[in-house]
Amino acid sequence: MNERDVNSPEEFTNMTSEDKQKLCSWIRSNLVKIKTVNQSRTSYGLKHIFEHSENGFYTTNGQFKGAMLECGFEPYEPDEINWKFCFCFTFGDST
Repeated sequence: MNERDVNSPEEFTNMTSEDKQKLCSWIRSNLVKIKTVNQSRTSYGLKHIFEHSENGFYTTNGQFKGAMLECGFEPYEPDEINWKFCFCFTFGDST
């Protein structure tokens, strides 16, 4: 896999149905859409939070970006490698 592949949101389609469901379920349970861009968390950072969560697993940046699109989150600057979104956590963000 080259850099473009691992950062492409189309990589989401290469995940198993079960993994897609788990990842999207985590996003829907832990992130809420808001009107302002969260400047402190990108797709790359969010994927790491997911990976370290209960039942989390490794995803590429692209797979995570594709899951965010699937869940209705639009990127703020889609030409960037690491996307930012308009969201806040449903839990306390201690970092």
